[in-house]
Amino acid sequence: MPKKNTPPPSDLAGARALLANLASAEAERPRAVCAMCGGVVHAGRDLVVGEPSFEDRRLDEERKSNGLPALHGWQRRHEACVDSVAVVRAITGRKVPAEVAHAALRAANPLVPVEGPFRRLALYAELRTTHVEDLVGWKSARPWAHLTDDERRMFADMVDEEAREHRLRNEPHRCTDGACGFCGVALALAWGESPLKWSNGTAAPACRDCFAVLRRRRPTRDLRLLRGLGVEMLSGASGLGLAEHFGDDMRVYADLAGDDHTGTDERWTYAPLLAEIREEARMLLPTSLPEPLRSEYTAKLADAREAAAARAAERREAERREELADWVS
Repeated sequence: MPKKNTPPPSDLAGARALLANLASAEAERPRAVCAMCGGVVHAGRDLVVGEPSFEDRRLDEERKSNGLPALHGWQRRHEACVDSVAVVRAITGRKVPAEVAHAALRAANPLVPVEGPFRRLALYAELRTTHVEDLVGWKSARPWAHLTDDERRMFADMVDEEAREHRLRNEPHRCTDGACGFCGVALALAWGESPLKWSNGTAAPACRDCFAVLRRRRPTRDLRLLRGLGVEMLSGASGLGLAEHFGDDMRVYADLAGDDHTGTDERWTYAPLLAEIREEARMLLPTSLPEPLRSEYTAKLADAREAAAARAAERREAERREELADWVS
């Protein structure tokens, strides 16, 4: 008669230990209600918020005898309710980045003091009383069932506003006043005011990169000086003489845009002459450039000076030979 396949004693002991641990976990963590969303947390699962007192246990035993899950002492929390992204999606149906979800919940969570026009988002634990069976959540056991439709809509509007602010901080966008009056770029991560004007007299904005240079310099409305600042923004070179050297040749985007303020896809691409001005400015003041441009243009300038000295020496030698030839002939 064939022998039955029986697991070795070590496997049986491990299985018994596992079952004992599961039973212990269920005893220590009975079926309860999530303190965040009001949905049922199954026995032995998810996170314990706090240990129950004697009175908490008595009230939960009373709830258990009425077929209700524990709530008073065994406050629990779904692991998913710790995830801001999951909470926002459960309440609003919106899938947003973690930064947006964190910001929206910080503004709405009643456990975090906030100021603003929004009503705070109620957590289920704040509603618990000795007569919890009168509340909405336990009857359906649906997460967030205690929130009204108006509260959900209000929170969804808050999430949408945070998402919009997040896009403005992290994605290039247009300015309502048009493209950058200096470099002409249409989209930027941030915008600032500038003294430039469009042809119709309205204000021309500055993109984030151009504005960073603008606010480091003394305020001016002198167009020649502003064009000199444009050379600095274009080339990265800075120092005395830029306005005097290029002021009559440089034209910023606001000078040329006319009635069309839509701008360009890239910075400093609105005129072919800009590449020549950029190169000349960097060669003029190479030591003012940031690295690695400083090393590159310092070496270029040294090469250019060496080449110029060699040409001057050749020219002088040619003149000397011509002078000698005149004496011989």
